[in-house]
Amino acid sequence: MPSTGVGLTVDIAAGIIGAAGLLLAALANKRAKDANRHAQIANDLAAQGIAQAEEANRVAVEGNQIADDANTLAERALAATTDNVDYQWRLKVQEDGLALVVLNDSAHPAHDVTITVDQDSHVKATASADHVAAFGEVLLDLEGLVQQEIEHARGKAQRLDAFNASDNGAFIVGRPHSFRLRLTVVARTEAGVPRSDVIEKRFSVSKGRLKTTRRRN
Repeated sequence: MPSTGVGLTVDIAAGIIGAAGLLLAALANKRAKDANRHAQIANDLAAQGIAQAEEANRVAVEGNQIADDANTLAERALAATTDNVDYQWRLKVQEDGLALVVLNDSAHPAHDVTITVDQDSHVKATASADHVAAFGEVLLDLEGLVQQEIEHARGKAQRLDAFNASDNGAFIVGRPHSFRLRLTVVARTEAGVPRSDVIEKRFSVSKGRLKTTRRRN
């Protein structure tokens, strides 16, 4: 019987130890879960903090861009009020009497120049240049138009000669054939201020060559 009592005591002790072990394991598992939950919360908070920091940085960048744009607009407005550059654009005939060029007849260089030439509201030529120096020229591609006007003048002269050579008792003194072109020039000054000018010029044709008429336009 004594041995039985000892065995029972051992079993009870073992049971207590086992129960305690299970309890400790459960507690450890709970603490581990709590730790994981806390870690997840910390990670979520950290992620939110990063997102908020990124959003704050984006807002700051946009704010800087808006400020830069405002400064640029202010600078342009100031330049527009203080830039007194005026261009004198002229449409002139080259020495060969056939080619036409646009002359920047001023002491100021022009930038981002766009040129449009029209006749009776029909565009006949366009040209552009990144830079036109002071008193610089831009050649226009108007060869077809010039030849057309020369042929027109030649035809009128031939018809007039034929009429005057006939025996009708009349004689007509003809005028040189003439035509008008309109020039539109858009450019920017060195300060970046836009300028736009429109001029009209009349040309006459004599002996197969262009001449600038002296009559004011």
